[in-house]
Amino acid sequence: MQTSDPKAQSPPARPTRWARLQARSVLLTDTLAVFSSLMINGVLGFVFWVAAARLYPPAAVGIGSALTSVMYLMGNISRLGLDFALTLALPKEQSAARRHALIQGSLLIVAAMGMLVTAAFIGQPWVAAETRSVFWHDPPMAAGFVTVCGLWGLGLVLEQILLVSRRSATILRKNLAFSLIKLGALPVALLLVGPEQGIIVATELGVVAGLLATWLPLRHLMTWRWRLMYSGVAEIRTSLAGSALGNQVSALIAGLPNWLLPLIVTERGGAGEAAYFYTSWMIMTLVNTGPSALAVSLLAEGARQGGGSTHLIGKAYRYTGLFMVPATLAVAVGAPYVLPIFGHEYAGNGLELLRYLALAGLPYAVVQINFTKLRLDGKHLCLSGTAALLAAGTLLGSYLLLPAWGLVAVGLSWLGSCLVVAVLSGWFMGRPPAQRRAQT
Repeated sequence: MQTSDPKAQSPPARPTRWARLQARSVLLTDTLAVFSSLMINGVLGFVFWVAAARLYPPAAVGIGSALTSVMYLMGNISRLGLDFALTLALPKEQSAARRHALIQGSLLIVAAMGMLVTAAFIGQPWVAAETRSVFWHDPPMAAGFVTVCGLWGLGLVLEQILLVSRRSATILRKNLAFSLIKLGALPVALLLVGPEQGIIVATELGVVAGLLATWLPLRHLMTWRWRLMYSGVAEIRTSLAGSALGNQVSALIAGLPNWLLPLIVTERGGAGEAAYFYTSWMIMTLVNTGPSALAVSLLAEGARQGGGSTHLIGKAYRYTGLFMVPATLAVAVGAPYVLPIFGHEYAGNGLELLRYLALAGLPYAVVQINFTKLRLDGKHLCLSGTAALLAAGTLLGSYLLLPAWGLVAVGLSWLGSCLVVAVLSGWFMGRPPAQRRAQT
């Protein structure tokens, strides 16, 4: 007589609503997870700059925004494209030891490069005088800034590793710790180090807190093993360097407007104008969180699906339209009611700029999707060329026209560049690879 296992006869548990949604659209669920993390970070960042505008004078806010942009720039330079290379390589790697070595080697390279490029940057005499004065007469401040820039780049790579590993909750924890600590440290830093350095010191404390929040779930990665790191560095040099370099060039060029515009506005218009610019730019950065999260998820899911990633692009366009059309309209209409939160002088000087930035929201979202598809297809030359056009049009237009037109020059340059690059990158995206064209 056979006895059956009761567990085998029991019906399988019904999947949760989230599991059913994830089965239908992994792209959507990954995007929602990343979006929630970025949105919380963005909202708290918005509150941070509102508090900074209320506590600090406009000149100090302008210097703080310029230094924050320098930190973001140095961190993104130090990535060396390894976050993209790991996203494409880790899903295909079967050996756990080799994955661990690649990750540890990448983190070592990024942290060291971040500190090196930051030390070289802040020592240059052509850095804006108002920004340079914060470091040149305060060696401990300079040393702390150099260290934190290295940590910021390391954190960017860690976020991509977490996404590939489907640990989006840890990304949320990291960003939440970063935002809350820097917000809480803002008034304390004002009292301890003064207005000129207070904003960047609070930001540095937030960066350290964010990395500490990731230590527990990733402690096996954060425990340095020199032999493992050495083998990882050697493996990166032989197998990932080409992919990393191609992605780094395009990502770095595409990000130049985010990192250099505050410095250009500070140099050409003064620290006060930089404060008015940065608040409007930050509002649209918050709105652009949706397409940014979608691009990050599209890259990870496209890497997992390989050649089957083409159907994801149509979904990405639909999700972008559903989010960005109402969001940009809300910003354009609500701008007169949002900017006074920072102060009446911010509303008077940033309103027209914010409306032009809102008009650029949808074409910029299309640009992000197109860039991700070009990256997945390995069309690095097309990607770098269109990214260079976006950066050059925005930065040159802003630099040349800002003294005569004011902050409107930045908005018009950004809008025009996004429209042109959205069309051009879409055309490149539809072209077959060079090998296939040669065969036909």
